[in-house]
Amino acid sequence: MKRGLKTLIALLLLLAGDISAQDIQSVNYSTTDMNIVPFNMASDATNIFSFTNQMNYYATTYSNYLSENKTDAAVWLKYYKALRYSYEANDLMSKGHTDLDSISVQMKQNVPGTFEQNFVSYWNSDHDQQFYPELLKAYGQKNSDPELLRQMIGAQMIRGDLKSAAKYCAEWKATGDMPQSIIDYAYDVLQSCAENSVLITNGDYDSYPLVYWQEKMKVRMDVKILDLHLLERADNRAAIFKHFSLALPGNDSTTVFNPDYFRRVATVNNGTKFYLASTLPNSFLTSLSGDLYLCGLASRYGTDEVNNLEFLQNNVGTKMNFTIITSTYDGSKNNFDLNNSRSLSLNYVLPLAMAAERYEAEGNKKRAGELRDMARAIGTSTGKSNEVEQVLSSHS
Repeated sequence: MKRGLKTLIALLLLLAGDISAQDIQSVNYSTTDMNIVPFNMASDATNIFSFTNQMNYYATTYSNYLSENKTDAAVWLKYYKALRYSYEANDLMSKGHTDLDSISVQMKQNVPGTFEQNFVSYWNSDHDQQFYPELLKAYGQKNSDPELLRQMIGAQMIRGDLKSAAKYCAEWKATGDMPQSIIDYAYDVLQSCAENSVLITNGDYDSYPLVYWQEKMKVRMDVKILDLHLLERADNRAAIFKHFSLALPGNDSTTVFNPDYFRRVATVNNGTKFYLASTLPNSFLTSLSGDLYLCGLASRYGTDEVNNLEFLQNNVGTKMNFTIITSTYDGSKNNFDLNNSRSLSLNYVLPLAMAAERYEAEGNKKRAGELRDMARAIGTSTGKSNEVEQVLSSHS
């Protein structure tokens, strides 16, 4: 079986704390962070619904508070975050921008020149580099905000300054907001790609730990990282593609880097090896499923058949560290490490099963058994033993 692209679960980044309505009503809004954090690359409809309800409740609560406390800059930022994350989780940013633009305008009127206002001015621009001076002002006012640092990383990637991107990656990691489990996972993603290839990723947590490995740890610096979130603006896309010496399709005016547009990019860059991270939205991967070949934690794109099994076997069998599977992260203070890293490890099950099948066919039953035991350990730790056994039985 050469094709193998559907992983068991997409990356789930539900980091929001379990805060009840009673908790919200009793907080001091100006000093307490209600643990509003992004929900990136979610695939489970129930979790999206729960997260959206939570964010919408926060947004309504903040809005009511701000109606009588218009100069509380900290709450304006929390209001913006809650509403933005709600729209992002449901892929409704195009519809939500009217509301978010309104918040940005009100912040400029009520809390001008504050860290929060400068930050939101850039963030709301979706990486429009004309607003980069506001981002720099915000960084000068408060350089320890994790979300701000992620915006700084993205800005440097657009500008082609990967050395500075690495600097801000290290600063983000120092805040404790970059989960160690995702750093460990990112290493194995890089090892899933061929030399001098291009890897398509999806968002901060999916992309920036890769940059950390490349620019700070000097690991797999040959792989070019294209973050979908940074490619939505035509001017940013042109800058990033120029930095990586990639060609753009003619008459490039699209505002959505969707699967059809990706096919055009691959066509005009014929000869370039493109990989898609397993943590891309399922809808994106499904649209390209006929031309994807699993190679580990990423799939090789090819309109002509790709013999991926030997490459996958080598990646899984000799290159990956599997640290996210073997580590418990007991000493971590990061919520994702403690509560969600096991779910992310499910992305290893299919490549482990496929590699084990190939080792067994070659007569190496010992290595095949080791890989299957690793997959079963993932099933045990995630409560998905039956599902894992089904995958293993289909590759034996």
